[in-house]
Amino acid sequence: MFLKDFLPEISLPSAALAFIAGIALCGWQACSISPFLAAALQMAATAIAVALILYLGKLRQQNLDMGREAVLKLRFYLSQGLLLLMFCLGFLQMGGASWPSEGGKRLPEGFFVAGTGFVEEVKALNTSAYSGPRYQMLLRLQSHTSSAGSAQADAKDFRLWERQRKILLTIHFGLGEEGEGGARDFEQRCIAGAQIRFAAVMKGEEAPRNPGEFDYAAYLRTKGVYCQGEAQGWDILLLREASTYRRFLADLRNNLNRQLAAYLSPKAGAIIRGCLLGDSSSMEREDREIYRQAGISHLFSVSGTHGSILLAAAFHLERFRFFRKRKALCRILALGLLFFYLSLTGYPLSMQRSFIMACMTQAAMGIRRKSDTRSALATAALLLLWFSPQSLFNAGFQLSFGVVLGIVHLYPWLRRRLPPLLALPLAAQFASLPIQAYWFYQIQPLGFLINLWAVSIMPPLLLLSGFSALAGLIHPATASLLWQAPGLLAEILDLVAGYWTALPFATYTIGEQPWPAYLIGGFILWLLPGWKEKEGALAQWIAQRHEQRQRRADWRQWQSWRLAKKRQRETGAGATGASGVGAGGADASVTSASGTGAGETDVWPEDPKRQKTDLLLEAWLRRRQIVLLGAALYLTVSILTPHTLEITFLDVGQGDGVFWVSPSGKTWMVDAGSSNVRHLGYYRLEPFLRSQGANHLDYVLISHADEDHISGIRDLLLAGWRLRYMVMAPQVAESKEGEALAALAEEKGTAVIRFSAGQQIYDGELVLRCLYPEEGKAVANTNATSIVAELRYKQFSLLLTGDIDADTEDWLLESLQETSMLKVAHHGSGGSSSTAFLEKVKPLASVISCSKNNLYGHPHPDTLARLQETGSRLYLTMDSGALRVTTRGKSFRISGFIQ
Repeated sequence: MFLKDFLPEISLPSAALAFIAGIALCGWQACSISPFLAAALQMAATAIAVALILYLGKLRQQNLDMGREAVLKLRFYLSQGLLLLMFCLGFLQMGGASWPSEGGKRLPEGFFVAGTGFVEEVKALNTSAYSGPRYQMLLRLQSHTSSAGSAQADAKDFRLWERQRKILLTIHFGLGEEGEGGARDFEQRCIAGAQIRFAAVMKGEEAPRNPGEFDYAAYLRTKGVYCQGEAQGWDILLLREASTYRRFLADLRNNLNRQLAAYLSPKAGAIIRGCLLGDSSSMEREDREIYRQAGISHLFSVSGTHGSILLAAAFHLERFRFFRKRKALCRILALGLLFFYLSLTGYPLSMQRSFIMACMTQAAMGIRRKSDTRSALATAALLLLWFSPQSLFNAGFQLSFGVVLGIVHLYPWLRRRLPPLLALPLAAQFASLPIQAYWFYQIQPLGFLINLWAVSIMPPLLLLSGFSALAGLIHPATASLLWQAPGLLAEILDLVAGYWTALPFATYTIGEQPWPAYLIGGFILWLLPGWKEKEGALAQWIAQRHEQRQRRADWRQWQSWRLAKKRQRETGAGATGASGVGAGGADASVTSASGTGAGETDVWPEDPKRQKTDLLLEAWLRRRQIVLLGAALYLTVSILTPHTLEITFLDVGQGDGVFWVSPSGKTWMVDAGSSNVRHLGYYRLEPFLRSQGANHLDYVLISHADEDHISGIRDLLLAGWRLRYMVMAPQVAESKEGEALAALAEEKGTAVIRFSAGQQIYDGELVLRCLYPEEGKAVANTNATSIVAELRYKQFSLLLTGDIDADTEDWLLESLQETSMLKVAHHGSGGSSSTAFLEKVKPLASVISCSKNNLYGHPHPDTLARLQETGSRLYLTMDSGALRVTTRGKSFRISGFIQ
């Protein structure tokens, strides 16, 4: 019985929070610990905690007279100790899971290995005219060795490889009938749960090279994958087929996909496949972006919404007479249905959370206890993070748990002010705002409205799709008719999402913010419910703290007075006065009562200074004045601080792209294209622009119409980005490619401006002056049509040269002057940047935009030598990634995205 009286009461949410804090700290510091050492330390820490509890409990049993205050104090210290234990367990669990990375080291590209493993996930990749069928396979490794004859399998690399737990393989099949036949056989037999043997070559991990760019390697690490490989189809050997249950699930998914392809349009089929199975790979890229901007992309990743609909449908079985008195059986059937759906969809993390919470809730109901959503959520977080601590840094994990926690915290507060129909989606919307802003640089301020409608359409869409799929298994002719109802709902969902994203207030781009801003946003959301109660509790805590400080000050003053009187008596000083040191070091006068002799009685004086308020209480009492003063100070500093020009030379591979935000706030883009990066706009430009807080471009300058300068601009126009003005030279606008681009721009509402030598564009103190070409000048080739423009801001200047050659440079010599920075022409080719040209412009810094191992040999060694002879500092995007230039009009600073 002594343990019952002695053990601290630790809530599951507090334990989960401490565990998460340990994982977060370990991940932030990128710590890596041997799994065996981590497990040993965890067991040792747990054993020490248990031994300490038993020892203190034994002391409590032996000392039955221990007072209540002593027991409460021990409980407090023990509870803090247990929270510290959970923190250490989380830290060690993350360190052990991160061990394969070995402090950031990776297997070298080209490392050749072979092994066996179990298939966890397989999905088909898009094919092109130059490649046959391709698949992506996630393997949980069982055994692995270096392949015979591998020259790169040295001992150190292989020891690193031996600690890998998962590998992501991209499997290629050849062109023609042989490749397609092999792909079909592979797709039928190598399903989740199968055991295979493989031989693969390790593939290098491509790190993001521009701000805002998606870090695919970091995403894989959140799934426990630290290496990727390339394999050929004939190097994959099936050792053991998947279990009967796994094969049944695979056949069911394949049958569903065949029905969707046969009975519905491609768009409707893709939407229903995403809603039912969480597989959005068949959706068009533009459609996925529309749903994300509308704030309803969570519908196409299996989440708690799907689990709630299934559980609600299963619990309706209680209406039938057979289940009315068999509620336990009904609960078991509901959880069984939820587990089957979890298996069918491939065990997504959000559905695992829903399943664990459902089990906790039903268990509480089974033993007639009140279910606690916070405890169920904490249990789910502890279980999932114990087996996969890297998931904490996954956007899906944060959204799944964050939204549920936000609903639990905010919904009761909102329900007192709004109808329940609006309070629930609004609570979910508020909770997701900081997470969406962090990961996507955008928020949907009114997203709860479309979510209110979209979530209401999900139950009929899911249930009708399920009935139609079952009918397709029994009677295909009936299924053809039944599928039209969910197909119509899918078309309506797509139509409404398209109209919603076209509204100006649907999405707001906020850009990348310092990380404390997101924490402050979450803290404000936590404060909203019960603000007055929390304010009162804070005021009470401050008052108690102030009272304790006053008591300590009084005690120190009294002790000082006693010592002063003692010294007075010892030295035989007069009894009429003495001085002592009061609280806080202040002098306190000491007086005596009338009378002399041995019986005199002195009185401790009242010091007016001891009533002084401490700083914390003073700040609380003057909180409104301090907030207003801080806001005024912030505005004053913002106004008086000199405006800054920020220029970014983007890493677009083999191509060009320059972006800047002028001091007046206008956004500019000079070229954006690449000859070796596909879908440049979607994968690099759009994420970068969102990270800069730009939802449109004011000016787009096209130097010339080569593909490596305009492909990204075309992607932006097709994606619906608003470009106010497109600036072109007359010679570019009259070319075939330039005319097509100008026509597309005008179709999208962009005004096309002709820009030739002598013309200028003013943007506050910033001036863009065109130096070349002159209107009507005949040119020999496309590169010779390149606009040469000078950007000038106060004393800073940047010379933009497009792809001009040496002849054009000679023609320009008379109009050139010294410049602060030079965008080197034609990616640093040998035919540009002549000695005479460089001696005339004398750039302090030069930027070359090119990619590694490009086919053109850029930059040319002779060009680099000429630039170095002029004393210019060289910066290459292939080495530093995106280059950021900041200036206030005089000096400037350059920093690379890749340090």
